[in-house]
Amino acid sequence: LIEGRSILKIENMVVETDELDKIRPNYEATLEIRAKDKPFAVSVACKVIPGPVKRVAMNNPHALDNLLPGSTVDTLILEIFDEYNNHVAEGTDVLLHIDGYRIHDWMGVIRKVDASGCIDLSGILKVTEGYGKSVSFSVMSGIEEIFKKESQIQERELRLITELPVSCAAGSNIQNLIFNVTDSDGSVDATIHYDEKSGCFHTMSIESGSGNIQSGIRYAFIHGSCRVPTLSVPENESVFSFRVFHSRFPELHVNLEIPLMPALTFERDEIGCSTPYSKTTTTPQSKMASTTNPGLSPTPSVGLGLTPCSQFGVLAIRSSSLDNSSQTGLIDMTQFTESLKQKLDIYGAQKMKIDERLKCLEAEQGQAEQELSTLQASLGRISAAFPECLSTRESMMKQIEEKQHDTAAAVFCCLYRKAAPPQSMFLSNKGVFGIVALLGSVASTSLSRVLSEYLGKDTMLALVCKSSQCGPKSVEYMRLQSEAALLNRSITSRFLIICLDATRPWSSGLVKNDPQRKLAMDNPCLPNGDPIPGFIGYAVNMIELDLADLDIQTNSGHGLRETLFYGVFGDLQVYETGEYLQAALPHINEDAVSLDGVIFKENGFIYSGCCEPEIHFPITVTEKQEKALVKLELTRDRKRKAEKMMAEENCSLRKLEKKLKKATQKYQNFTAAMADS
Repeated sequence: LIEGRSILKIENMVVETDELDKIRPNYEATLEIRAKDKPFAVSVACKVIPGPVKRVAMNNPHALDNLLPGSTVDTLILEIFDEYNNHVAEGTDVLLHIDGYRIHDWMGVIRKVDASGCIDLSGILKVTEGYGKSVSFSVMSGIEEIFKKESQIQERELRLITELPVSCAAGSNIQNLIFNVTDSDGSVDATIHYDEKSGCFHTMSIESGSGNIQSGIRYAFIHGSCRVPTLSVPENESVFSFRVFHSRFPELHVNLEIPLMPALTFERDEIGCSTPYSKTTTTPQSKMASTTNPGLSPTPSVGLGLTPCSQFGVLAIRSSSLDNSSQTGLIDMTQFTESLKQKLDIYGAQKMKIDERLKCLEAEQGQAEQELSTLQASLGRISAAFPECLSTRESMMKQIEEKQHDTAAAVFCCLYRKAAPPQSMFLSNKGVFGIVALLGSVASTSLSRVLSEYLGKDTMLALVCKSSQCGPKSVEYMRLQSEAALLNRSITSRFLIICLDATRPWSSGLVKNDPQRKLAMDNPCLPNGDPIPGFIGYAVNMIELDLADLDIQTNSGHGLRETLFYGVFGDLQVYETGEYLQAALPHINEDAVSLDGVIFKENGFIYSGCCEPEIHFPITVTEKQEKALVKLELTRDRKRKAEKMMAEENCSLRKLEKKLKKATQKYQNFTAAMADS
């Protein structure tokens, strides 16, 4: 009671009740106050709002049990309660923490409670971990974890069904290996099945001990079973170790080893054809090995010899590295010669095809270069100096996506291209406006190059937001991380966030009636009052803003030019050439740049020379020029693609020529040796 006991003031009153669901969603109630000893009462209309999130209940306690990799939880509804078991108010933000899951919608891990006091995750919570892995699902209230469900994904095992040989000869082949994927009961999991139409890509790969995938081949699983028809064994190892694994789920794997028998001393080429003897082998008739007399062995100094079987077109071969045994190998000379000749023919045909493809690619590259020259000429002045910096906003966004994959800027570009603001998925009233490099354009490639180099890559890729609440632990930051996960990206690179409300804006006014809202800055002058020769303008005023970006303002009413661009450029001056800049140094105290690439900083350092900044400002163009720019970008892509394919074809050609040379040499050596015999 206050004011002489005539006014009753009630503050911070907590109503302990579990019946607020009865008055949802308006929460309208009546507060009745009665005198304790007198027949006096008064009723006041009020609202009783549920408290903060305190407890979570799952509608289906087993929804997160028996999970499989890549599966989506069909039915999962969370009921959100306050301390007194009332459903919390509609629109309440709830933070989820997921490990091994992904939420497939635009809201990510920041969820809003619906009108029923629930959060419905049915059909949007997907498992991302593999077989046998642990996953967890938590609900946070502030920094407190109020709910956690840990689960383990079902286990599967990859097993070899057929028996491996006890040992095998080096350079030979292993035939018909069969593998099954089994569950914990040992039953074959028939759902592991390759079906391209339904997007079930269940394949198996083989990796040797050296880390190379065997021939790049993937073997399809058919209802839980996979067959490897043949597997080549290396020629120069004592033990063949290899790893067999599911191509998508590498936790399904088995490691195998096979001891190798020493290879016979005759040479083998790449496809398993055996060369009867080397050029250094001598074959005196008196020291031949017999195919019929097991007691006769070649002299240790002798390599491989021809036997009497040669008259029938068959070679008997004995390894000098073996002990006194009767093991011999018989090779048909006609078959061997034909296999070598066939291989030479195949290599020759492959070389002709590669040569034809290279000619086509060279023609495509030449045509693209001609079109680029024509398009650059049509763009005139803006592309004359540095055509590599000639980009539109859209092409720069695409480049950031492709080449800066693990950055926050790449995630922003990907989201922006899919749904432009204000529909961008992670934007809010105090959200991210864009990236420094994409919030303005400039008049020429030379200006784009030098300003981009002056700021540096980190600043050019900085995210620009309105409020400092977009910091590393903010809801907006966590939402950005969630969106990155939805795009199969991870933000691992360090990045800058420029908060407009935290910058010190330009405060000396704007140019009157200027549609671009340029800053009212005085041009530098000589001591006698004359303008400094070669001065073009201040960098902050040479940035062209889109109409939509001109409307971006801080809470105090300052725009992008007064905050962001004045913050990064300050009083940076732009001169026509480095000579003009050098002459102006005695008369200026600020940083300065020139269109030919000279950068002067007030600490006394001067940078000169040409470079091609990876990230640069887009060029301001007319509608006609923009169409030409789009064509130019497409032509550039054609040229790059042709150059990449040419490099791949040349690499293949070099490998093929090496094989062809080796096979030709073997063929010539063999035919010469046969003629001598």
